[in-house]
Amino acid sequence: MTVKNKIFLLNAISLVIVLILSSCNNQLIYKPGREWAFIAKSSNRTTTDTIILKTYNDIWQITQNKIEYIYNKTKDSTGGFTQITEETGVIDRQGNFLTRCFCNPEIWLHPPRSKYLRVTELLPFPWIEFPIYIGQTNNWELTPKQGWKDFEGKTIKGNIKVLDKIFYNNPAIKDSCWVLEGFGDSAIGNFKCKYYFSEKYGFVYFFYDFIKYNIEIILIKISF
Repeated sequence: MTVKNKIFLLNAISLVIVLILSSCNNQLIYKPGREWAFIAKSSNRTTTDTIILKTYNDIWQITQNKIEYIYNKTKDSTGGFTQITEETGVIDRQGNFLTRCFCNPEIWLHPPRSKYLRVTELLPFPWIEFPIYIGQTNNWELTPKQGWKDFEGKTIKGNIKVLDKIFYNNPAIKDSCWVLEGFGDSAIGNFKCKYYFSEKYGFVYFFYDFIKYNIEIILIKISF
């Protein structure tokens, strides 16, 4: 093989690798410009929150795509209104038959973690791998870093498992959903969670059991 042919072959291989790696992170659900609206409620609170999840065409922390949670405005101590926005990330790399041989196809979503929802940090985040099957289990470990106050430095260990597939009939969607259950164990406590995942719409339901109270985050509208 001549030097010219070797260079051509190396360039062709490099191009194929770049195309494969770029398609690994090709969002199929959490595409830029989409919105999900949720109602969040806790059994130890009398009020509810509306939370909007928005997706962007930006990178977040190198490996993730930027998302934002926007909370409804609330009255503060001065009588004015404030609105919390929470910038974070999602991994959505389902790829196709070819790319699944080279990368780990998965969806991994940061839940809302502001205000009273900061406790969702104590459980496995919504996470599912492809192909999906009942019994799929992923182990979870996370140690909150600086800024998490009483959670800081306390390692959370647990797992998240696909338990079932159901038909989810709510006002926003009517679709088959995978049911995932997880637990997180730390010095703060041993808590449980449940998520519904739609292959068309992503994570559409979140339930957190903190023993003394529980939190539900329920989809009410999709804009895409």
